[in-house]
Amino acid sequence: MPVEEIQDEHKAAIFDFDGVVFQPDAGWKIIDARLGVVGSRVRWERGCVLYENYRRHNPDALITECFALDEYAYGSAPVDGALNITPPDSVMKTAQNHRFRGHDLILLSQSSHRDLLDITEHLMGERRFPVLKNPFEEARFLSPVEQNPLILTGHGIEHKFAIISELLAYKHNLRFNTENEPDDRGRYHKIYLYTTEPAYAQVLEDFTRKHLDDLLGGRNAIVHSLIAQPA
Repeated sequence: MPVEEIQDEHKAAIFDFDGVVFQPDAGWKIIDARLGVVGSRVRWERGCVLYENYRRHNPDALITECFALDEYAYGSAPVDGALNITPPDSVMKTAQNHRFRGHDLILLSQSSHRDLLDITEHLMGERRFPVLKNPFEEARFLSPVEQNPLILTGHGIEHKFAIISELLAYKHNLRFNTENEPDDRGRYHKIYLYTTEPAYAQVLEDFTRKHLDDLLGGRNAIVHSLIAQPA
């Protein structure tokens, strides 16, 4: 397959919201009496433990059926060119633009639970055009296999980035890149990565430096933007 065709057809936008959902300033309000006093708030670490214990008897329960995840604190970052910045209030529009361009949307998280779709509604806030569909409804969902210990001991950015690197197209094996993927769509020539944790920037820089000659998309194989309030 010609390189140009891979460039045109295989692009994705990956969003990681763990930096606001699983962090000290995130307030998890209990809404299921079986987990505690309804209306009371717990730290996210305690919420994770309560939720996982509850799922042992109710494996299909969603986080958002147990807690109202309605308190978030985005970080801020200077608009000095060191990092690309995506303001939180433009994330929904950004995701819609990617869908319009035919890019795949992917939600990446330490949590393995698909109710992150509901969390995006809180993260995006009130939409200017309520009739518009949440673009994340059509997103794929990816998570490290051993998610629970990683949530409680750190966000495990390296583990999540390993998943991202496996989605990239590499020069050394175009046949594998395009024909042997489970979903038959091949690997991505370019990934737009939106995160809420600045630490991704250094992990990406180290990865690019090490694998630059192997990446089909070169230095622009992954374009990173931090979701933060401009400072």
